Amino acid sequence: MQLGWRSRVVGAIGSLLLLSGAFATVKAGEPAEQMQQTLDALVRIFEDTALSSPDRAQERREKIQQVLSKRFAYEAMAKRSLGRHWDELTSAQQQAFIPLFSSLLEQMHTQRIEKYGGKKKSVVFKNESLKKDNMATVTIEIADPNDPTINEDVEYRLQKHGDTWLVHDLLIDGGSMITNFRTQFDRVIRQESYDELVRRLKQSSISTEKAN
Repeated sequence: MQLGWRSRVVGAIGSLLLLSGAFATVKAGEPAEQMQQTLDALVRIFEDTALSSPDRAQERREKIQQVLSKRFAYEAMAKRSLGRHWDELTSAQQQAFIPLFSSLLEQMHTQRIEKYGGKKKSVVFKNESLKKDNMATVTIEIADPNDPTINEDVEYRLQKHGDTWLVHDLLIDGGSMITNFRTQFDRVIRQESYDELVRRLKQSSISTEKAN
């Protein structure tokens, strides 16, 4: 899928996931603790050498997807990424778009993991802020342990659903991932069509599966 924002978002999110450990020893509340659980689960998958073999690539991808689906509010994020175009879709189209969107996010993680080849990263928990209406932010800094000048801030924006905090957006060095998606998706739909956007998303998924 040829979208200009992709390499920047892929790099930032992928770097976030390539962690060698958990948060730094800072007392954290419930949102940060739950984010830590997700990151730790991902690290265990990345460090499982048995899953790195080509014949288990699909299994590895499914495990990553299972972890992310428990923490990311895919339906809400998909809806916001389409903006006003969401209401123009039929219910069937909306439900069909959600897995395409979630697959795009999962692809970003997988591709960056392969690019880094398992290189270790370090993460420092910076702060957690509880907002009104069951909202919260968790901010971390990612730094290359071999070169601390290479770093970036990632802010998770979460909302509480029952006892679970779900990610509704990511701000990477101040830029919203959902806003980036919405801008690019809107451009494709307006200049071409929604069907063309779906075609590109499907093609992107097929290309990634072949690469794996």
